[in-house]
Amino acid sequence: VSAVIGTDGHRLADIKRDSGAHVQLDEAPLNDREELFLIRGTADQIYKAQCLIQLWCAPSFFLFISVV
Repeated sequence: VSAVIGTDGHRLADIKRDSGAHVQLDEAPLNDREELFLIRGTADQIYKAQCLIQLWCAPSFFLFISVV
């Protein structure tokens, strides 16, 4: 998760800016291997945010919930 958030949240801010989506990390981890990112926006914004997050981590470690 720290790879996605980045130092002082800079990488997460970049993902939000570049995708145009609202992205946040849920406060309670699902388990030791999964975290929940909440992504809101248009279908295109959600897709872009998911792609950017997956650039920084192994996709199997995250569960995405998308709300348009």
